[in-house]
Formats: sequence, structure tokens, C-alpha cells
Amino acid sequence: MSQQTSPKLGCDIDGVLYPYIATLCRYAETISGKSLCPHPPFYDLVKSWGITMDEQQQAHLKLFSSAPHHHAGAPLVGAPETLWALAEAGVEITYVSRRATYTDSIGGDFKNAVGMTGEWLHEWMPPGEMVFVDDKREFRGHADLMLEDNPAEAAALREAGRTVWLLKQTYNLEAPGPHYEWGGLELASFLLGERTETDRLVGAGR
Repeated sequence: MSQQTSPKLGCDIDGVLYPYIATLCRYAETISGKSLCPHPPFYDLVKSWGITMDEQQQAHLKLFSSAPHHHAGAPLVGAPETLWALAEAGVEITYVSRRATYTDSIGGDFKNAVGMTGEWLHEWMPPGEMVFVDDKREFRGHADLMLEDNPAEAAALREAGRTVWLLKQTYNLEAPGPHYEWGGLELASFLLGERTETDRLVGAGR
């Protein structure tokens, strides 16, 4: 990584910053009438939960139907503190997500999804550009590292030449790593090189 420019981080939102599956689970239970596990063994929720694709999509649209529904999801523990410490050390963050384009593709409102995402990020995370794509490989910006939770998307990004780390989730533990956890020192060490004050802030939860 060049030392002449600021390190750049491409960060997924759902499953990396936002508790998408755990939040979606509440709506999917109501719609399907089933008791569902918020920590599924597979990223494929139809397979993990034994629900239909229509039920999963209805739950997603319900989640994105209003800001109170969406904003009820608090960030994954350690994510805000880690990103703020990295940003203060000079790391440039771009939020790269499929959430708005997916919402649009199943009949939801693209602009509302973008707006809710921006509000939520503004409340919890450091400033950064938001990029919404159908396929993460469409992201053309530079990123020294991309953070993901979806093992299939991570594999596709790596095939496209990206460096990708997976946030440890129940559904990606068997996927090729590296894996990381919020609050560790790995991100700061990778993006910033030698141990810095940021390592201490990140490790201590800022």
C-alpha cells in the first residue's frame, strides 16, 4: 500500500456494521409464523430459516418501510469505535452496499432506502461516501481493503483482484479468510502499518 496517500477502506453495511439479519429476523418471524434463529448457519436465509423467498422479501420491505423500523437496529458492537479511530488516523472510508438496489429490485423505494442508510450512518459512523451497486464488483473506487460478511461476495471480489476480510459471523466461519472481529488491532495494523496510538484506541474500544 502506498505511503503517499491516505489508506482507503471499502466497508459493507449489512452484517458488517448494521445487524441486518437479527433485525430482519423479527419481521420474518411475524410474516412466516415461525420461530427463527437470528444467528443462522448459512447466509442463504431461505435455506437457514425454512421460509420462502417471498417471505424473506416481505420482511426486507417491512424493515425498510419506515425509519423507526430501520433505525431500531443498533450497530454491531465495536464497529463505530473502530471506524472512528481509523478515520481520525486518516483512513478514508467508503460504504459499499447492495441494500438500496436490492430494495428497489423487489419493489421497494430506492430513495427511501438511501435516505435511511444515510441517516443511520450519520448517527453512528464517521463520514464517508455511500456507493450502492447491484454487484460489489461494480465498485470502481480504490480500496486497500474491503470488509464483507457474505462469503460469496467476498470470493467474487477476490477473484476481481480485491483484498477482502470477512467479519466473523456464524454463516461464514467455514469460508476462506482472513476473518476479523471488531475491537481487534488487525485493521489498524494492516491499514496504518506499525502500531500507532490508533491501535490502542481501537483495542480499548476508544
